Amino acid sequence: MPPRAKKMAKSAVAPDTIPIIPPAVTPTVAATATEVKTKVVSKTAMAVAVAFLGFAAIAAGMLTLPQSGPSGNNCFDSDYATKNDGGSSVLRYSFINQAIKGTAYGIQTNSTQFVSSTDKCWNDKKLLEFFCDVKNNKVTWNSFACAAGTSCVDGACVKPVPVYDETTVLKVQLPPPPIYSQIMTTGVAGDELSKVYLSSYQFSATGGDVLVKSVKLAPVVGDSNLTSLNDYDSIYLASNSVDIPNAVGIPTGSGEIVLQTTDFVVKPGTASSSPYSSLNVKAVLQPLKPSGGATSGHVIGYKIINPIEAVSLTTGKAVKVNFNDGGGVYHFLHKSRPVISNKPLASKKLTNGVNDLYKFSIKAESGDVGLYKVSFKMVYANVNVQSLQLFDVTDSNDGILIGELSKLGKLNDNGELWATSGTEWATNYPINEITIAKNQSRVFVLRANLTNVLNYYTTIVTSFIYQPADVVMDKPWTAAAGVNGYFVWSDKSSAAHSVNSNDWTDGTAVPGPVSLTTTLSS
Repeated sequence: MPPRAKKMAKSAVAPDTIPIIPPAVTPTVAATATEVKTKVVSKTAMAVAVAFLGFAAIAAGMLTLPQSGPSGNNCFDSDYATKNDGGSSVLRYSFINQAIKGTAYGIQTNSTQFVSSTDKCWNDKKLLEFFCDVKNNKVTWNSFACAAGTSCVDGACVKPVPVYDETTVLKVQLPPPPIYSQIMTTGVAGDELSKVYLSSYQFSATGGDVLVKSVKLAPVVGDSNLTSLNDYDSIYLASNSVDIPNAVGIPTGSGEIVLQTTDFVVKPGTASSSPYSSLNVKAVLQPLKPSGGATSGHVIGYKIINPIEAVSLTTGKAVKVNFNDGGGVYHFLHKSRPVISNKPLASKKLTNGVNDLYKFSIKAESGDVGLYKVSFKMVYANVNVQSLQLFDVTDSNDGILIGELSKLGKLNDNGELWATSGTEWATNYPINEITIAKNQSRVFVLRANLTNVLNYYTTIVTSFIYQPADVVMDKPWTAAAGVNGYFVWSDKSSAAHSVNSNDWTDGTAVPGPVSLTTTLSS
């Protein structure tokens, strides 16, 4: 128990009249200066009440006073709190609220004398708090060191109201064009942890150099079905691709993290220099289950949120921040991914008979990839398409027949949609999927049997279709249940992978070729 001060005078005692300074402890909460509220009971009103009714009547509730705290006590504290900021037993010190200035009134500890004592500052870093000793129902006091980042102002530990530099502004935004989602692969058993970029922000300043002292980060997705803090080992920051020392944190609780950036300076742009400084949010990802905590198919991402703490290096004053978070960037966590690349055709001249219309390769990164469905758009005139087939030509020009493509109808731009899936593939793939081994590529050709090819004005424009990287899937997809996506693949992460397992997804964010289209003509 903290030592008691000597007997106080009848009125509130000034700090310099108390001969014993109790040991200081650090408070657990603080308010801003604008949140400090003073609830002081008039000494005159209290004296009149005592004179006419006595303490027993007041304590029994016959007189209502502007107070807080439990009824029936001989001690009342206007900033009563059901918590204890003092670090002592809440059963005895449940009236300590250092963030609000208040007045404790009642019988003084070690005395029968009535006092009315208001919280005050011992100095700018130490608070003299008056409160109720719950066990003895008497007014007592103690001194407390204000928490880091707060100061004692008019009887309360508060965060100082910043004085802004009105001539300097810091602007923060996601850079144009928007950074779309991408697939991120992470470690599996025996592999190294993965370091990845989650988002990149542009910082620009007007009026002078700005020191960014700290930024606050939050997960982009909070749905437990789609993401988990267990997907991350740590979150850290980089400035223009160089990691910022000590700007690293481990997500816990809500996932929000405040990272210090004390050497990140943003300078105003000139005609000969870029006006932007980039701040990149990066992560070290956990290995995938079962060896680690990350889950394949999860959506991951971290973004900057308010507040951003920044000061002018010219004046030392706080800088106002014009902030546009842009909603953050989503990424898709997988054990592996397919990477699509165009391949040149031997000829782009159309003839009657069998023609190669489109050639491409798919590489499996980090692990095996399963393919279930591929789709193409075709626009043609002055020719009849008798059949459309997909061949695996990795090992020979003739190739292995994968299966027929079916014409599924017209697209919005009047092109025809043709697609194949595992259920239509030839007996070369009896489990209804093609497996591409880790770090291997397979080469495929789309072949058509054509008739009525004219010697003029005959063209076929063929486009490989997969979902563009700006749509966030709401859950992994089961192949057997049907899919609306154009390109369906699996990272084979399910412990019991099959065509029915829940580890299939569509083409969202799959890296594709620069050009998706091949044109042939007669």
